[in-house]
Amino acid sequence: MSFDLTALAKFEPFCGLSEEYLQRLMDHLELFELERGTLVFKRGKPLPESYYLVSGMVDLIAADFESEVIEANTARACQPLNLQSPSPVSAVAKESVVVFRIDKEFIDLVLAYTESTGEEAEAVVAGEEPHDWMSGLLESPLFNKVPPANLQQLFAKFEWQEFEVGDVLIQEGDQGDYFYVLEKGRLAVESRGQKLDVVLKPGNYFGEEALVGDAVRNASVIAQTNGGVMRLTKEDFRVLLQEPILTTVDLKAWGQLEKKGGFKLVDVRLPMEYKCGHVAGAINLPLGGLRSRLSRLEKEFNYLVTADGGRRAEVAAYLFNQAGLECSILTCAAELY
Repeated sequence: MSFDLTALAKFEPFCGLSEEYLQRLMDHLELFELERGTLVFKRGKPLPESYYLVSGMVDLIAADFESEVIEANTARACQPLNLQSPSPVSAVAKESVVVFRIDKEFIDLVLAYTESTGEEAEAVVAGEEPHDWMSGLLESPLFNKVPPANLQQLFAKFEWQEFEVGDVLIQEGDQGDYFYVLEKGRLAVESRGQKLDVVLKPGNYFGEEALVGDAVRNASVIAQTNGGVMRLTKEDFRVLLQEPILTTVDLKAWGQLEKKGGFKLVDVRLPMEYKCGHVAGAINLPLGGLRSRLSRLEKEFNYLVTADGGRRAEVAAYLFNQAGLECSILTCAAELY
């Protein structure tokens, strides 16, 4: 049967993605046909892929033999058949069916990539230059959280890179390799997926989100003038900047923190994922709209981003800290459902 990008876009959480990202998903999915009575997947074990029903009907059968019939082209069929992991139900073809499956890690990667640039950034007025690039970094709330010893090593590890008008410092879709700080000149940020009107000025830093989420670049950065940047390798960024900032809370620490209070739980997955199961008390702030809401959040709380968001949780925790909010990742989220 025919299965194209338009058909894929009807399924969650792919609806709303551009053709470019739908094509990436299409290249990674496996479409297959099953006869009546065939087991699609078995309950009780974690599944690395999400399964979707394209045509036909399947029975979702629980351990007590209660079943739910899912028919293609219904609202329920637009969601994954295995909504939870491990799946509490087995899926059996009620008739001849067409199903596709796609790796959950790859879905998470694409969502982290697209949702982290889901909002139009605010333009920066060129010409308002700090006296040097180091001062620009140190004035950022993010760098206030870096231990002094790490700061000394950070500045020693930066290397200079010169650029000329028209040079592409970052290409959208490439793998992240460096963290950059603009030392002099002017850079424009462009994206194929949305209209951006962003100009970077000396002291601004960029390129970190692809390193935090271990994702590809979500925009291109192109030189408008001659100038230069200071750059830091991915490994140095991880060891000296990311690891000290992205702290985690395990099950033992959670038990102590829960008694003390003074925190707020945040789930950054899509509403559909959130509804399928989440840590009790967690509010849903999807990554795609997070930036616009950070300035309105109360600073007196310690925020805990639940780790069930995968790479999106890491990017979100970084954005919280970048905004000057205290935030950690709750690594035991799956144990608290």
